[in-house]
Amino acid sequence: MYLNEIFPNLYHVVLPKPQLGETFMRFSEYSESPKFRGKVFTKKEFEDWYIANAQEVIDKQCTYAMDWGGFNIPARVFNVFKIGHFNPLDEKEKELLSALQVIKNKKFHVIGTHADGDIETIEHEIGHGFYDLDTIYQKNTRAIVREMNVRGRNSIRDLLVFFNYHPQRFVDETQAYLLHPDWLEEQGIPKRFIEAASRKVRNEFKESCIRLRKA
Repeated sequence: MYLNEIFPNLYHVVLPKPQLGETFMRFSEYSESPKFRGKVFTKKEFEDWYIANAQEVIDKQCTYAMDWGGFNIPARVFNVFKIGHFNPLDEKEKELLSALQVIKNKKFHVIGTHADGDIETIEHEIGHGFYDLDTIYQKNTRAIVREMNVRGRNSIRDLLVFFNYHPQRFVDETQAYLLHPDWLEEQGIPKRFIEAASRKVRNEFKESCIRLRKA
């Protein structure tokens, strides 16, 4: 598995579907799931929950690995897996943890997208990485989300609840979705509620790119 350091301490993994989702599932949901955040769980436990709470169920199969095309994991999540709390790990999880051994810095972030991923998905995940690694970006985007149109912010929050994000992930997810708001508009959020905040987040993203490349 190849880790591409696209910014200092921000690594990008590219894998085909469904391998991407199968690899990142437990790492991601330990951080993002409203049910499993901060808890130890098996793949079977998560898959059963996902089927029971999915918006669409096909032949009672867990479609998680095909439903999601992007992931982002901070270093602190990997640490929980490294010390054995989630043992036994499957081979894909072991391979990802093994690949991380080349990283020397304790503060890092890994994003994953599939081989056919679009630029919007990649930049969405990079936005999460910036939020974790760049304190200026986090501070400024938090302020943008706090001060944005209330109806726009509440509409995004409702979408995040619908798609089973943990409340502690709402601000980070909001700023990341504002980077490319087309999907939000497709979900029925009027452009006038989000366009000003989206423009501000895009500007912060560009500034963070410059800062981190100079680091």
